Amino acid sequence: FSIVVKSMEDGLHVYDNPVGAMTNNPPFPIMKFALNDYYALSCQPTAWTTSLLTALN
Repeated sequence: FSIVVKSMEDGLHVYDNPVGAMTNNPPFPIMKFALNDYYALSCQPTAWTTSLLTALN
């Protein structure tokens, strides 16, 4: 369980933080939405990368 408390011009905002990460800027809802850009990324090599490396060796 994690929350984010941000002090903004219009007062304090409390957000549920299901991702367990935050930044100073942009505001948390925008940052959380921007994580959608990275949803498909993985730390595991893809089959294409593995095939390319095999072909280059």
